[in-house]
Amino acid sequence: ELGILVFDEEPLAKKLAVPANIDQASDTDRKEITNVITNNSFETGDLTGWTVAKGTSDTGVRENSNAIYMISNADGSYLFNTWNASPIEGGFFLAQDIEDFDLPAGTYELSCLIASDEGNIQDVIVNDDILEVMTFGKTTAEEASLTFMLENDNDKISIKVISDSWFKADWFQLFYYGKNSTKDVGTATDIKDNIATSEVIDIYTIYGVKRTTLQPGLNIIRTINGVKKVMKK
Repeated sequence: ELGILVFDEEPLAKKLAVPANIDQASDTDRKEITNVITNNSFETGDLTGWTVAKGTSDTGVRENSNAIYMISNADGSYLFNTWNASPIEGGFFLAQDIEDFDLPAGTYELSCLIASDEGNIQDVIVNDDILEVMTFGKTTAEEASLTFMLENDNDKISIKVISDSWFKADWFQLFYYGKNSTKDVGTATDIKDNIATSEVIDIYTIYGVKRTTLQPGLNIIRTINGVKKVMKK
């Protein structure tokens, strides 16, 4: 008599989401583990895996072919949108917890796309690290990247985008740089004060005031390659 093997699909899927060679990750050979994010680009056409602010008049996954919601650099056919005619208590947000994936301690990077009206600021938050992202228009998303660290193996990763204003989001990705990474943690990636002049489009203070040159403190630089944060002494 033949026996029937029954596999538990969920633990197997979780195991396959993390590459077998993840322990070989380094600053020059990062390992992508985006698959641990449920519905990372909203291509299910719904909010599977995500929690959102309640009480808004237009919040959910929308087709990128619809001119009202479209962003030119979206990934796939869908994106997330949250909007209301007036501010809502607690702010607009999109969130997901990642846990039970046997993730190693070390340095990680979360990236995503954010769009909203010019001058709006959204906070991209991973655990206790926060990146402020200023948007410059609702039809082209800003590319946001935040590095963070897990202190212990198997720690939970909590992702949240929150704003006082409406926003769109898409294409969440996650990468691992290993336990010996020298990347700055809790900051935007590629922070530097030597961005080529030809790359710079606009310079803003953290309060959204436009400047012609870098100011002492934190500056937000809009470049041809996206938005960067630059600290000037």
